[in-house]
Amino acid sequence: MGENGQGDIKLVAKVRGIQNSLRKLVELVSEHTSNAAANSLRLVLSYCHCPERATALKTDLMEKCNALREVILVSTGALSSMYANKGGVVIAFSSAD
Repeated sequence: MGENGQGDIKLVAKVRGIQNSLRKLVELVSEHTSNAAANSLRLVLSYCHCPERATALKTDLMEKCNALREVILVSTGALSSMYANKGGVVIAFSSAD
């Protein structure tokens, strides 16, 4: 799922399985940030009861997305865990300024 530019959630891609989904997520972030300057973006990765998955995803994102300066890991809170569910991740990124 993703955002349509107007604050609404939209389907970005259909993928089966968690590993394929995480690979696709890294691919989409890499594509979306390919025109940004190297080390210019900060990404926040929120995870729901899956710190190992979040850490592995952070590593993949940092390796494959040159525009990322840092990836901040945070555990989900009460309301945000409704969107991710147990084992889920939610990301957001913007300029590092």
